[in-house]
Amino acid sequence: MKDYDVALETLGRPYDPSDEALYVTVTGEDGIRYHAPFVTPRFIKNISEKNRATGECLDGTYFSMPGMIVVSELTEPRIRATIDNLLENHEFNEYFRKD
Repeated sequence: MKDYDVALETLGRPYDPSDEALYVTVTGEDGIRYHAPFVTPRFIKNISEKNRATGECLDGTYFSMPGMIVVSELTEPRIRATIDNLLENHEFNEYFRKD
């Protein structure tokens, strides 16, 4: 897949590219759509702290999200570079699910 469009689905609150989780939709030139969750390390740290306080996820002892891709920041250039790298290394289909 050489040409694709990217759409970012935020959680509807103020967006912080260093502390966020969002779903990325990639639409290929053939119109097929793929989805994957992207998160930042800071988001995982903060959600784990919240879970320790609330008792969720065995008191914050784990965090899971199917197909999760962790990136340093959730900006479109970083996401596109990650997608390009996954495509280049033939790993895209390991993380992105088809619509």
